[in-house]
Amino acid sequence: FPVTIAFLTITPTDELKRFAKECSKSFDTYIIADDETCKEEDNVYLVTDAECIANNYINSNVADASHIRKNPMAWDKVLYLFCKIKTEYDFVWILEDDVFVIDVDTIRAIQIYNRHFDLIVPNNNLKYDKAPDWHWRSIFDKIEPPYFYSMVCACGMSRKMLNCIDKYRDWE
Repeated sequence: FPVTIAFLTITPTDELKRFAKECSKSFDTYIIADDETCKEEDNVYLVTDAECIANNYINSNVADASHIRKNPMAWDKVLYLFCKIKTEYDFVWILEDDVFVIDVDTIRAIQIYNRHFDLIVPNNNLKYDKAPDWHWRSIFDKIEPPYFYSMVCACGMSRKMLNCIDKYRDWE
């Protein structure tokens, strides 16, 4: 059951590199740096904006609804990496660099307990209305209800989920 951890960041800090190295004792570990001037070292894996654009891995962020004004961004890069390049993993943990994880045992315990799920997130909520708040105005005309939303700054995705994301990317 091949499992990996991917950390998303603009520029990797020494602390993030240290924690990724600690995690690499138990999991294959990648740091996805959004800053293309970073060196590809210490588990830092660079995916360029051009690669994402060429392969239609864009728009993970709705730029006019978020503080992040970049497209593609680290989320596009991590999805491209694990949907198209590093497809040998059955499960991928994705952690944004501002998520606090006490230690690698925490990730290991969550993995063991939840390994049969396709998406592991802190919450998953049903949206009952069609109010065009947040990103919803970009979704209503593309996907039929019911609509769900989750906090994904720390999440886990199965190969099945990643394949569905890739299929959606082809469809969109």
